[in-house]
Amino acid sequence: MEFISLAVFMLLSLLVYLLFQRSHHNLQTEIAMLPDEIVKGGFQHGVLGVNLHVVLPLPEHVRQRPAIIMLASPSCSACEQELHDWIRANAQEPVPFMCFYEQEEVEVEKLRDFLEAFEGHVPMQPYPAGLNNRIGVDSTPFVMLIDSNGIVHRVQRPLRLLVKYYRKMKERI
Repeated sequence: MEFISLAVFMLLSLLVYLLFQRSHHNLQTEIAMLPDEIVKGGFQHGVLGVNLHVVLPLPEHVRQRPAIIMLASPSCSACEQELHDWIRANAQEPVPFMCFYEQEEVEVEKLRDFLEAFEGHVPMQPYPAGLNNRIGVDSTPFVMLIDSNGIVHRVQRPLRLLVKYYRKMKERI
């Protein structure tokens, strides 16, 4: 009886080991696809790893490729400065970019001025009401680097610093 118990234990142990070995490669593949900040042991922001395709209607020019996404408010002077800097920097080395702007609870004059200043120079569209709360953004400008699947890999300001990480990500593709 002792021999049978030992044999059953050994057989079950072997099965568990084989199941682990079988799933180990799949787990390594999943980990390799996580944003660097998660793998290296910490989040910069809770939005890291979020799939933006789920929460934002990403336009064609930033779908299925690495891109920089900015959430802005027309009443935010730092947002305006970031966009002016971006226009100058992007003239030399174009990078897929999209600015989503807040339109709820914004003064009509500020919204009009914002659109007059940047429409035609920066790809822009309004973002859905409540998006800030939904993804945990408490202030603007909020700038993110996404991969070709829409997964947020980095959150950083100023906007032009993300270009370095964009180039690294693009090289990996």
